Amino acid sequence: MKFFSSACSAIILTAIICLGCSKQQAEWKLFISQAGGYSALFPGQPKERVMNERLKVVHIATYEEDNKRAAYMVVYADIGEQSPKKDVDKYYDDARNGIIAKSGNRLLTEKAVELGGISGREMEVSAEKGANFCVVRVFLVKDRLYQAIVVEPTENRASSNILYFLNSFQLSDAK
Repeated sequence: MKFFSSACSAIILTAIICLGCSKQQAEWKLFISQAGGYSALFPGQPKERVMNERLKVVHIATYEEDNKRAAYMVVYADIGEQSPKKDVDKYYDDARNGIIAKSGNRLLTEKAVELGGISGREMEVSAEKGANFCVVRVFLVKDRLYQAIVVEPTENRASSNILYFLNSFQLSDAK
C-alpha cells in the first residue's frame, strides 16, 4: 500500500507541476497503448515515458498544453503482490490519502465510478493552494493499477474537456 500512496502522490504531483485546455474536441487524438491495454482521447499527441518508483515500473502517457497550465495523463503500473485480494476500497482510500497528503491539496469530492464493470474511484482535488483543479479516476484490474488524470487551472473546472477525456478512457482488455 505504501508503494501505491507514494507512486500516486508522485504522479499527481508531476501532473500538477506540469500544468486551460482550449483544444476543440474534434481535434483530439485517439491514443492506444497496446502494452497498457487501454485507449484514450488526448487533446494532442501524448508523450510516453517510463519511471521507476520504489522498484516498480510506472508507465505514463501525458499531453501538456504549450503553456504548461493543463495536463492530461493516463498512468499504469503493475503492482504484483501489493494488489489487494479483497479490500479494494481500502486501496482506493490509500490512493486518496496519498493524493491529499501533499501540502496545498484538498479533497473536494469523491465518488465511486465504473468502467466496463470494473469498480473504481474518482476524486476531485483542489491543488497548489487552489490554483489548480485535478480530477483523478483510479481503477484496479487484477494486479494493474490505472489512473486517468486531468489537471487544469481552477478557472477551467467546468470545462467539458475534463469529462470528455476521462470518459474516453477505455480498457481494451481485462488484463
